[in-house]
Amino acid sequence: MNKKSVPRPVVALQAWYGIRSFAERAIAESPLGRLDALSVRLLDWIYAAQSPKEPLFVQTIITKSQVASPATLHKCLAALLREGLIQAEIDPVDSRRKMISVTPKLSQTMVELNQKTKRWLEEQSKMS
Repeated sequence: MNKKSVPRPVVALQAWYGIRSFAERAIAESPLGRLDALSVRLLDWIYAAQSPKEPLFVQTIITKSQVASPATLHKCLAALLREGLIQAEIDPVDSRRKMISVTPKLSQTMVELNQKTKRWLEEQSKMS
C-alpha cells in the first residue's frame, strides 16, 4: 500500500459518517427535528407501513413495529399527534380501536426530504 492510498475500511467508514451526518442534518432542519430518535424511527415505520387498502391500527403498530415497548410507543404516538405528523380516528367498525394515518404535513415533509437527499447524492457523485 502506498502512502497516499487509504485503507478500504477507512473509506467505507468515512462514507458512512458522511451519510449519517447528512441524514441527521436533514432531519434536524425539517419538522421532524423536534422529535426524539425513537419517534422518528416509529414515524419511518408508520410511513412505510401505511396502505390505502387497509387501515393501520394502534395495536398493529404496537405489535409489529418493534421500535420500543408499548408504553414508549404510546408516548411516541402522542408526540407525533401533537406535531401534526399523524392523525388518529376511531374505527367505525370497532370503537375500541384507533386508526392511524399520516397527515399532509408529513407527506410534504417526506417529499422535501426525498428531494434534499437526491440533491445531496448528486453533489456527492460529482465529487467522486
